Amino acid sequence: MDLDDVLNLEEQFYQEGFREGQAESTKKSYIEGKEYGLQFGFQKFVLMGEVNAIVELLANGLVGEPLSSQAESNLSQMRELLDQIKMDNESENVLESQRIMIKVKNKLRVLSNLIKKQVTLNQLDDMANHVSGVEKEKTQANIALNDDGMW
Repeated sequence: MDLDDVLNLEEQFYQEGFREGQAESTKKSYIEGKEYGLQFGFQKFVLMGEVNAIVELLANGLVGEPLSSQAESNLSQMRELLDQIKMDNESENVLESQRIMIKVKNKLRVLSNLIKKQVTLNQLDDMANHVSGVEKEKTQANIALNDDGMW
């Protein structure tokens, strides 16, 4: 070992520690980002899953009474809209998915009136928030409420 190397030990250990810390931070940031993305994606699509389940229940006649032709038409349109939602992270698709969900919520509101089963968007949001672990957080769905709390 050279005497000059002994004088540079502090700098050498500093650089080595810095590189190790940087590598560890990069690894943890990647894992944290992935966990956040999974959580956000689940929270985003849990309401869509609830609406899809409602559509399937109505389509399979599990609500007790037969549906009118207008209700059947709305159900068909809701299915088509739900099928159009893309589950990727492209900015155009995210915006389009948001627009489609607004249309789906409006169709669900009309359908709710047609079958005379009043369910508020607050109730669906509360259920979605409970399932996804979000407590009392204002979601975009709450923005579209009427004065009477109906969607």
